[in-house]
Amino acid sequence: MRPGILLDVRNLTKHFPVRSGPFQRQSGTVRAVTDVSFQLSEGESLSLVGESGCGKTTLARTLLRGYEATAGSAWFRTEEDKAFDLLKLPRRRLKPLRRQLQMIFQDPYSSLNPRMTVQQIIGEPLRIHAGELGVPTREGRRERVRELLLQVGLRPEAARRYPHAFSGGERQRIGIARTLATRPRLVVADEPVSALDVSVQAQILNLMLELQNRYRIGMLLLTHNLMVVRHVSDRVAVMYLGRIMETAPTETLFTSPGHPYTAALLDAIPRPDPRVRNRSRIKLGGVVPSPRNPPSGCPFHPRCVHARDRCRNDLPELEQIASGHQVRCHLWRELDLNGAAAFSRRTPVDQ
Repeated sequence: MRPGILLDVRNLTKHFPVRSGPFQRQSGTVRAVTDVSFQLSEGESLSLVGESGCGKTTLARTLLRGYEATAGSAWFRTEEDKAFDLLKLPRRRLKPLRRQLQMIFQDPYSSLNPRMTVQQIIGEPLRIHAGELGVPTREGRRERVRELLLQVGLRPEAARRYPHAFSGGERQRIGIARTLATRPRLVVADEPVSALDVSVQAQILNLMLELQNRYRIGMLLLTHNLMVVRHVSDRVAVMYLGRIMETAPTETLFTSPGHPYTAALLDAIPRPDPRVRNRSRIKLGGVVPSPRNPPSGCPFHPRCVHARDRCRNDLPELEQIASGHQVRCHLWRELDLNGAAAFSRRTPVDQ
């Protein structure tokens, strides 16, 4: 791994067998994630975006060994500057690394144990990793919980209360405090604000950004909200039917998309300007194909208005079209997709 790279994922694949009949014989395969590769630097934020069912959550759970990978590797650099393949490590050797790999869950209502106080919720990882974190005593853990609550904008008195006493935004802050308790190097955030009111989302996102910058945490953000992506991400990877279709720095992706699917996602962003409400939009026909029976060639070709015979027959490679910008499309040289992107960055003043 090159210096500064925190996570190096290579050709990660996760397929699920489908079994049926009285003898539960395999009758098919769900290709949830196929041949995904990307890198994440220390302190960098990378967003995985795409429609529901594109494989984002499966990818994250496979990285954290919630699922066992079908193929591929995921090299992680620890704080001791050693690299380990997370997908190949035996469970007993993976356990010490858990402290450096943490997750922020989507639903702040179901991710906190209702029978535990906030002190117990945040203090549990401190107790499990007491030796590594330098908090061997109960009083030391209480003091650390008070510090974490202050960092996420909650009063220390909250430690005595149970989750039902808090709002959704406050519960997510508690979840973030629990995540930070172990001083992680990599945080996977799975739709961290989708279950919250719009008025609270910005507060949580700003908090995540502040804490990420303060502690130089690498963040893998899973979301379908492109406005969230633009606010918090350094780079973006667009997924469709288990494959990465485009990856680029955030501003490049929003201003110069190279894939028709990315352009359609950008064009679907709501515009708060009544003067342009009747504009024409990029409309995607059909539905996302089943990962159990994906189409031949380019996965997006059944819904792409630009598709040609080559797209239907040959799977395009992820091709570099500019520095840090890769696209999986046969036609990227011919298509002008900047119309939707140019609109997405215009403001009422510009018009």
